[in-house]
Amino acid sequence: MNDSIQEQINLTCPNCQSNSCLIGRLDTLSVDTNFDGKFYPSYLKVPFLAVERPNVALEKNDEFKACTQCGHLWSSVDPKQLNLSLKKCDWDGKPQVKPAERKSYFSLISSAIIAGLLLVIMFFNYQA
Repeated sequence: MNDSIQEQINLTCPNCQSNSCLIGRLDTLSVDTNFDGKFYPSYLKVPFLAVERPNVALEKNDEFKACTQCGHLWSSVDPKQLNLSLKKCDWDGKPQVKPAERKSYFSLISSAIIAGLLLVIMFFNYQA
């Protein structure tokens, strides 16, 4: 039996060990951010003038696996290539930490500017 067929038959979810798994591909919905078959780590400090973000190609083209029991989605990359790519940003091996979301003050500031402009307009209309 072909290795690919045997792999599909023995496909097991690494999260819940279910055998109800499917093979597919990952497509993005946006035209300008097409999935290019690479993994890009998030939340890493990348040098300001870096030409390219750290990335590594998926091992099996753009093949992903999904578990129908727990919803886990996975694929695989070459660990040597991934580590070579991570050396570009001096990754120290510590776990990634998603930065805390900062509260946007844009709406507050823009509202204050608009209110100020309205007061100025009312003042000049009152003077005239």
